[in-house]
Amino acid sequence: MKFMNINQVGLLNQSSEKSNKVSNRPSDVLETKKSSHITVGQSSIQNALASSCNTYGKTSLAEGKASGKQEVKNKEAIECFEDIKNRMTQEDANDIEEEGMSLEKYNMERLDRTLTRMKKQKQLKREAIESSVEKREQQAEDLERAAIHSAIHGTGSSQVAEALENANLPVTEENILKISQAVEMAGAIRELSDKAMSYMVSNQLEPTIFNCYQAEYAGGKTGMGSGNQNIQAYEAINVAYDVSENSVSSLNMEGWKAIEGQVAQVIEAAGYEADEDMMENGRWLFANDLPITEETIEGLLELQEIKKEVDVDNIAEEIVKQYETGVEPEHASLKSYGSAKTKADLAVFLKDLEKQLTDKDFVIKDVTFHRELEEIRLKMTMEVSQQLKEMGVQIDMEHISDIIEGLKEIENSYYQGLLTDAGIDATPEQTELLKQTTEKVNALAAMPDILLGKTFATRREETLDSLVESGNQLKNQLEKAGEAYDTMGTEVRKDLGDSIKKAFQNISDILEDMGLEPTEANVKAVKILGYNNIAITEQSIHEMKFYDKQVRALMDGLKPAVTMEMIQSGVNPLEKPIEEINKIIEDIQKSIGVSEDDKYSEFLWKLDKSDSITPEERKAYIGMYRMLNQIEKSDGAAIGSVIKAGKELTLDNLMTAVKTKKAGNLDITLDESFGTLEALEQKGETIEEQIRYYRSLSGDILDKVNPEQLKDGSISLEKLSETVNKDANSKNLSYQKEKLDKLFSEMENPEACVELLENSHQEVTFEMIRAAEQVLNNENWNPVFKKISDVEKEEFAKDAEELVNVMDSDSFDKAFERFTQKVQEQVQKEKQKDTNTYVDVSLLKLVGSSLQLTGSLAKQERYNIPMVIGEQVSNVNVTIQHKDVTGGKVQVSYGSSTLGKVQAKWTVRDGEIKGFITADSQPGLELMRSEKDAMTKGFEALGFQVRQVDYSMSSNQKFADLQDEVKEKVSTKQLLQIAKVFIGTLSMVERREG
Repeated sequence: MKFMNINQVGLLNQSSEKSNKVSNRPSDVLETKKSSHITVGQSSIQNALASSCNTYGKTSLAEGKASGKQEVKNKEAIECFEDIKNRMTQEDANDIEEEGMSLEKYNMERLDRTLTRMKKQKQLKREAIESSVEKREQQAEDLERAAIHSAIHGTGSSQVAEALENANLPVTEENILKISQAVEMAGAIRELSDKAMSYMVSNQLEPTIFNCYQAEYAGGKTGMGSGNQNIQAYEAINVAYDVSENSVSSLNMEGWKAIEGQVAQVIEAAGYEADEDMMENGRWLFANDLPITEETIEGLLELQEIKKEVDVDNIAEEIVKQYETGVEPEHASLKSYGSAKTKADLAVFLKDLEKQLTDKDFVIKDVTFHRELEEIRLKMTMEVSQQLKEMGVQIDMEHISDIIEGLKEIENSYYQGLLTDAGIDATPEQTELLKQTTEKVNALAAMPDILLGKTFATRREETLDSLVESGNQLKNQLEKAGEAYDTMGTEVRKDLGDSIKKAFQNISDILEDMGLEPTEANVKAVKILGYNNIAITEQSIHEMKFYDKQVRALMDGLKPAVTMEMIQSGVNPLEKPIEEINKIIEDIQKSIGVSEDDKYSEFLWKLDKSDSITPEERKAYIGMYRMLNQIEKSDGAAIGSVIKAGKELTLDNLMTAVKTKKAGNLDITLDESFGTLEALEQKGETIEEQIRYYRSLSGDILDKVNPEQLKDGSISLEKLSETVNKDANSKNLSYQKEKLDKLFSEMENPEACVELLENSHQEVTFEMIRAAEQVLNNENWNPVFKKISDVEKEEFAKDAEELVNVMDSDSFDKAFERFTQKVQEQVQKEKQKDTNTYVDVSLLKLVGSSLQLTGSLAKQERYNIPMVIGEQVSNVNVTIQHKDVTGGKVQVSYGSSTLGKVQAKWTVRDGEIKGFITADSQPGLELMRSEKDAMTKGFEALGFQVRQVDYSMSSNQKFADLQDEVKEKVSTKQLLQIAKVFIGTLSMVERREG
């Protein structure tokens, strides 16, 4: 008898593998939904499947396979927006901005990827989130307000809500419905039949809720029993077979025994013992016409264990855990319930490592730290391995190397994810530079702070790379000598530091003799100078403080988002001098970081939330804040005048200097001949450094200050900075929540906004979506007009009328740009009013963004022209479209209480005009119809012949292209002339009817 190799049996099955694949495309899902095996009792599951046609259609699967851990790819911006809305919390918003980029400036797709990455990271550092009583009360209110319990008639809704809450996901009706439907679908796993498992193993389907459900109610009962594959196999080895029932008992034992030995070999090659249970699994695969390979064995074992171990009653937590990272609930993987044997200790080690990391706040440097420890252990092991071998002790060198490689993989995945989120090609070189920069920033924070003294003389040439190198040398020296040291990243202490006082008992006396405050910055500078035997003078103290501030600014500023911007622009953060890198950081932060308006809005929000502040105090606090903001942005003249006068840099003295400058009595030139203090001669360079130091402190204060901290005008700038830093928590989460709520609630029609942005090639961000909504709602001019004075309103109206007058001139684009800029300046002026609240400034900020968008659209011949009607400003939207070189269209839309919404489309070709005017009210339509003759005369005066003008209450009609002989091109100027005539008609109707 001739036997067939077991691999040949596998090949027979694989030959038709592609024909048995099940696609998860929407059309296939619909067919599954229609299957007769879906019973009436599964109506909600049918809804879930139908929903998946829309929801899951966003994902891209590997051809022929479904994946429980699939990444959502190529999402449309609006889908990303909805996904973010459903998953983002105030904690997420805070964490994202902590990476160095403003939430509102993120591209939607990048933000979606970043949110997914950060939520995955959070899973590493927690097994559950213990919510405070306040948070639970808030969530309870949200539950009641959304009427979630009445919307979901099931006992599991509270469990789902709790799972969402513990996972830091919004507890909304939509999310609870999604999770509940997935939980209901998961019920199919309890009844997973042999045929369903055979279907999944055959098609190599990942064990997800959706796939298990589909297999049980569709694939598992729709024809897995042809048996052709094994029939061919049996015939090839001359074995009789019985097809009366596709079961193990029906197989001819002689046929099974013919391949039993080879099956055992496959099982053992897969890493299992070929015992009775495993051989029974082999027979099961054989009976179900499946190839017996390592993959099918693993797949079967996994499904058996899932069926046995899955806890359907408590599966909501696992579904929510995966939903947090972007996996739609019905596609949650069940792999965590499987028990496929781990083939190496490495996977176990990495899993244990992740558990260890959940016990503390996880950051990537924790993985790096573990990897470095393992590398040290490997080095030590290699050095002693030979000696141990001679003693009969075997060292598993490969095991340690695998661990190191696994940890490196975790690190690389993290950094590659950051680059991918930012849309940067994650090449090995780019990834390594980002990794090196991040690791060296973390390493610098762990260096002895006296490193500043060691590198003091070369401070202007020092780079991040050179600082870390010098720091490592110094650190080794101190550790060998057994000396303790404070690190660069030591948290600011609330006392002055007992260890410092003991080491330098006379620091306070030194500072007092120099007339300097015993601030932490001054004490630290004296300590570093003294330790390094550098002369302690007022000048050297100032210089050391400036150097320290520069290094701290480097460590604080090189956040992932900022570092990636550098890398993308070709800047190597490791090689450039510190001051140069800090200047680049500052420029990047202005571009992508939290804006000046955002910081001021948060300050006003804190003021608005404080009931104990009087109107007079409020005005004083706002004045102090603006003064600090002006100092931070200025050339430092106010600081210089206080220093030159020999006064202390307090809030009151700085305010006096700023007011003096405004009054025109301050004449300060900052150069090398700046001047001297009474008791100490200093070079101009040191004065410049002092000014830059205090300007930087002003910026730090503005980032974190609470209004009450500005109450004491006699406090020095340095002391205030230390106070603010001590009391500062992470970003105010209540503020973040209110900002997020406002962000989402104000977006009434995000689809239309995204369409406008994409069609006009604008970046799709939260900021731009909101700006687009302002433009679409004709609210880009009106909010400013409402706020300005009567005199300013008259000037606005005059300028707007003049803008229409020059529409038919070559200077129109320049005129429109000047008008927009002038209104932008008015917005900035309105922001400075003391009476503004958080809501006022937020609205003005939004108006500023909408005006920027208005200017960008104008450059694409999409104009939003203001028309003043009484106390309101309406928008006249004019869009130019050049159909080809010989024709064109202009569309004008307008809305008011008199006419309602009016639209006009004018098609021009070969000197002829066809028009189509619509209105959403009959009175408005009749008013426009009554002006037909006047419009016709206006067009004819321009040299055009009016061929046809139609009027309708509907805007669905379309024009047919004119087929006459083409004669000449239609210019933008001519199309704007046509629009001007129509706008004139609108204005005339408004004046007459008003």
